[in-house]
Amino acid sequence: MRGGYLADRFVLGAEYSEDDGFRLYDWDVIDVFVYFSHHLVTIPPQGWIDVAHRHGCRVLGTFITEWDKGAATCQELFEDTATADVAVANLTRIAADHCFDGWLINIENKASTRECTEVHD
Repeated sequence: MRGGYLADRFVLGAEYSEDDGFRLYDWDVIDVFVYFSHHLVTIPPQGWIDVAHRHGCRVLGTFITEWDKGAATCQELFEDTATADVAVANLTRIAADHCFDGWLINIENKASTRECTEVHD
């Protein structure tokens, strides 16, 4: 899907073209399907979710940060435990509302580290 998802982003599908579409036949060898893009949050379209679940495959959306903008986003989201908890709760709610199974978390930038003193169950 180099160049972005185009035709598959429509809920009811789109006209198939050899140039911009593809078919996936071997769901039996896939345990997790990741709908990936380079946007901060990418929600898999319902069509992909439905077909993957029909074949017993889990589906993940993508949360990605990149470059300087990604570093700034990480700084803001992970400023403290409360802010990080809100981000996690929102991502969890999005996945539940759209009936997919979770997230690929892809941090492709520098992120400051600090020692956590709080312990979560």
